[in-house]
Amino acid sequence: MAERAGASLKEQQTLYVNGGQGKRAFTVTTDGCSESESLKSNHKQADTSICVHARVAGENGADHTVISSPDMDVLVLLLHHRPPAISASEVFFFTGT
Repeated sequence: MAERAGASLKEQQTLYVNGGQGKRAFTVTTDGCSESESLKSNHKQADTSICVHARVAGENGADHTVISSPDMDVLVLLLHHRPPAISASEVFFFTGT
């Protein structure tokens, strides 16, 4: 996913990916894919990792952040951490299956 997603992104979009084999983390843009030290974490739950991604996106200039999760716990965590930890001016949360 990290290697091929850049072709589907628009010029200003960035995709943050982590997990999987070796728990590596990547930043993907139309220019390519690079390993991201700022996204590495030892969080056991995906819920808290999503909040780390949202924070890092804001720190890197993201004005709008879109998060999709069927888990309402993620929404509660996002509300708790926004702002100042999540600095994007708009955070969109999509839920459902």
